[in-house]
Amino acid sequence: MTGGGEEDFLRILKHFHKKYRLIGIFPEGNKIDVYKLYVDEYLVIPNRMFPFTKFSIKSYSGFSFKGYKKYSLLKTFLKDKKFDLAYIHSSVCIYETLAINRSGIPYIISVREFINPEFVRNKMYRYYLKTAQKIIVISRLLYDEFNKLNYYSEKIKIIYPAIENPGIKLLIENDGKVLLNIGNIFPDK
Repeated sequence: MTGGGEEDFLRILKHFHKKYRLIGIFPEGNKIDVYKLYVDEYLVIPNRMFPFTKFSIKSYSGFSFKGYKKYSLLKTFLKDKKFDLAYIHSSVCIYETLAINRSGIPYIISVREFINPEFVRNKMYRYYLKTAQKIIVISRLLYDEFNKLNYYSEKIKIIYPAIENPGIKLLIENDGKVLLNIGNIFPDK
């Protein structure tokens, strides 16, 4: 996958590594070799990105059709395993969320994306509020979306993305002007 979220995810893996038994479910991509160093067991699933920026029947039906294989892999992998908690790193991990929830595994989800159109976003937010233990949002905008749509809940917490201290030190020591951008430059972020 691409974007800044995978660095946040890597920090989480490093933090919990050796403290708990970690089992990872990773999308195909170039970060697997790094991620697998911090888990006890893992599964690689097809990288089928949910079309969250623009609605079209073609993109949604393509995602749904291709997602069945992913869902089947997940259900098979989760079967006969004991989990205390799952952390889902992106709100567009639909098949992952469905498989985990239907397997009876409590989960926390990080809402990192502003999903469009609004009727899809509303449906997903309702599902997460009904089934998740906690919902982490990474911006005030996403938090306000839950509130604006009358979805206020004690389950929702804002946790902003972080930069590791060595990265900040390098920026501060730079003599030139520094522009710090976390994520894409969009009003959503």
